[in-house]
Amino acid sequence: MSTHRSRAVARGLALVLAVAGVPAFASDAPVRSSALDYTDPAARHHPVTCKEGDREREPGRSLGDVFGEQWPEQPLPLPGGETRKAHVRAVQFSRDIVRGAPAQRGLVVVAVLVDPAGKPLAARPICATTDGYDSKARRLALRSFYEPALVNGQAVTSVAMLIVPFAGGAR
Repeated sequence: MSTHRSRAVARGLALVLAVAGVPAFASDAPVRSSALDYTDPAARHHPVTCKEGDREREPGRSLGDVFGEQWPEQPLPLPGGETRKAHVRAVQFSRDIVRGAPAQRGLVVVAVLVDPAGKPLAARPICATTDGYDSKARRLALRSFYEPALVNGQAVTSVAMLIVPFAGGAR
């Protein structure tokens, strides 16, 4: 079979799989909390899920449980309505945040509740690769700047995920 024909067959097979809705590589892995879209009201009830091997800080709880009444119910997204996840605009880093940190590298995933003006209301570490950085990551999250989530073109209170890597303690 020619190279041209082989490529055509491969493209055709990929198209058939895509149209049929069959994923080329199926996965039974749970969806990590950091990958969810919290403009979808169902996501607030999804249990916190971390990467395998990471330390879960809120095992068995959802972010709806974690933030409680601070996170009001959101309207359902309408078809064609403008929707955008809350996200970090700028991280306000300073050396005092890492002062006294452990010597090993680490990574912390922080769930940040962001109000309609983009102000962080609360921050909770939900996953970490190691211990010792949670309070530092939380402080960094509360000092940072965010774009609020939009549902149907209106800014709403929602969750942004901030992934904070640490290179080791600064002295």
